Amino acid sequence: PTGRDSQIQIFESCRNIFGLSRTYFLAPPPSHDPDDHSALSDLLDGVLDVSEASSPVLLPKQPSYHPYPNLNLFLLGNWYWNHRAQKSQEDFKALLKIVSVPGFKPEDLRSIPWNTINATLGSNNFDNENQHREWEDEDAGWHTTRVTLDVPFHQCMKDPGIHSTVIGDLYHRSIVSVLKEKLANTVDVAHLHLRHSTSLLTNTRAMPYLHYEPYELNWSPSPQAEKVQVHGELFTSPAFLDAQHELQASPPEPGSSKLWPAYLYIGNESKYRHSKPSLHLTNHIAYFQTLPDVFKDFASEHIAGKGGPTPTFLTHCWRELFHTQWAILLDEEFLEAWIHGIVIMCLDAILRRFYPRIMTYSADYPEK
Repeated sequence: PTGRDSQIQIFESCRNIFGLSRTYFLAPPPSHDPDDHSALSDLLDGVLDVSEASSPVLLPKQPSYHPYPNLNLFLLGNWYWNHRAQKSQEDFKALLKIVSVPGFKPEDLRSIPWNTINATLGSNNFDNENQHREWEDEDAGWHTTRVTLDVPFHQCMKDPGIHSTVIGDLYHRSIVSVLKEKLANTVDVAHLHLRHSTSLLTNTRAMPYLHYEPYELNWSPSPQAEKVQVHGELFTSPAFLDAQHELQASPPEPGSSKLWPAYLYIGNESKYRHSKPSLHLTNHIAYFQTLPDVFKDFASEHIAGKGGPTPTFLTHCWRELFHTQWAILLDEEFLEAWIHGIVIMCLDAILRRFYPRIMTYSADYPEK
C-alpha cells in the first residue's frame, strides 16, 4: 500500500460477555476503550436513585406541559388542535374520555388565558424582537450573507428570461470552525474516541469518548461460530468504514423573516449521548431563509395573466433557494477540509488530521 497508512493491520478484540467483538483496521490498535469511561448517568437524561443497594432506579424528570399549566389543559389543547376541524362522534368520544378520567379537575379550567397560550404555541424565539438572537453574536463565529435567487420565466410569460431577486440574509457559521470548536471543547472531547496514542492520558476527566477511529462490531454465539456484523452506531456502519478506508488508501497530504434552523451532529459521538438533550450536542450552523410573501408579487410581475405563480413554480423556487444557501455553507474552507483535512492538536498532545464527511442528511423541507 502507498496510502497514508502503508502498514495497516487488522486488530480484533476478544468477545465480551454478550458475544460482541470489535475489528479495527489500523496499526497500532487503540490505546484504550472509550466506552469504559461511560457511566450510566452519562446516557440517561434523568436522576439515578442509588439508595437501593440492589440496583439503581431511574427517576423520571418532572414532565413539562408548557405553555399549558397542567396535564388536563394540555390534553384539551391537544384534542382541539390535533383533531379534525369539523368534530365527529369519534372526536366527541375522545373529549368525553379526557373529562371523565378520575384525575380530571374542572377547577383547572377556570381563569385560563387561552388566547395567550395559543399565541405562544404559534410563535417561536425568532418572533421576539427584544430577545437576543444567537446569530447576532459575531464573537461566536456567525456571519451574514445576502441570498439572491435566480428565477427562470419561460418565453410564454410576460417577462421571459432569468430574473434575480434578493430573498434576505442567511445567518450561518463555518462548518469547519464548528468542527474545530467541537474538537477543542474539553467537555465534548471528553467523549471522543482516540485512534491511538504513544502516551497514556493522565487527566481522567479529559479522557476521550468520541470515536475518532471507526470499527466493525460483530457478534457470534461462540468463538468458533461465524460472526454477524452488528449495526448500531454511525461510527460502526459500513458507510463510515468505507469512507475511512478510502481516506487511508489516498495519497498522503503534503506538509503545510421566518428562519429554518440547521443543526450539525458529530457522527463520532454515541447515539445514546445524542439522545440526551441536556448534553446540548447539537451545533447550530445556519438559519435558512424561506421565500417571503413579497416573492409572489415579484413572480407575478414577470408572469402574464392573473393566475400568478403555480405551485410547481414555487416548489422549484423553494428548492433553488435551499440549494443556494447550502452553496454558501459548503464554502471553500469546507471543501478544502473535505479534500485535505484539518489538523487539530488533541487533548493528548497529538496532532491529528480530521476529514469531515456528511454521512447522513435529513431535512424538513419548507415547502412540505
